[in-house]
Amino acid sequence: GYRSVYTSLKECRIIESSDQEADAEIDYFSAECPAREGYRILHIGGDSRSWLVIKSGEKTLIDLYTDVMRHQPGAFPFVSGDLAEWRYQGDSLVALIFRIAGSDLETDKIKSRLVVVRLDEKQTCVTGVAGTNEEARTIADNNNKACLSADEDAGK
Repeated sequence: GYRSVYTSLKECRIIESSDQEADAEIDYFSAECPAREGYRILHIGGDSRSWLVIKSGEKTLIDLYTDVMRHQPGAFPFVSGDLAEWRYQGDSLVALIFRIAGSDLETDKIKSRLVVVRLDEKQTCVTGVAGTNEEARTIADNNNKACLSADEDAGK
């Protein structure tokens, strides 16, 4: 069976920040958030955007900047959820799900979606984006789902 374990994306340790710099040209930050099973999550941001970087030890498995920008639900996309959802199949960690949001410039409303990342030392990648938790879990639980390619429609 599949199960979820959650860690905070709000209780992160600041590594560096424009708040520490008197004359920073743009707002920026990097922070390390709680993670599982030897993985590390870095929450990186700058110029009103943010994304995650997933590491195993010191090795970067995936920098999700491009994926967050490509699948943005609106302008100035950012990691918006309070929690990261770690999906397990039995005792094996198979995926990470997190929420991104962005502004609809016409209505000024915030829109969001969930990003699903397959965790695999050989090929960690985004396998889908979803509108609901249930859809995201279905994508995460499909271990054979192909990685989304750069030329796929960002709305899928």
